[in-house]
Amino acid sequence: MFEPVDGVSHFDFRTSYLSVFLSYLVLYNVRDEDGAIDSDTMDLLPAAKVLLEGVKAENLAYLDAFMRTGSTRMTPELREERKRIKNARIVQSM
Repeated sequence: MFEPVDGVSHFDFRTSYLSVFLSYLVLYNVRDEDGAIDSDTMDLLPAAKVLLEGVKAENLAYLDAFMRTGSTRMTPELREERKRIKNARIVQSM
């Protein structure tokens, strides 16, 4: 979603489409009528944690934040964390 394999975005994701896509992803993978978090402890439910296991490290914080808040807003902190983790992954793969 953030970096297509061939470098060309095949989807025109605007914020509303991104929100729908992520909602669909969470809905059909978490499959919990109350959402992805335990309302008592505010921890992610086990199914949500499993979903995060399949995401690149640099996208974990973004998807985690979306499942907790429902917001697709990329805060400056999330953007910096993503950049730092991605750069570390690229350096490690060299």
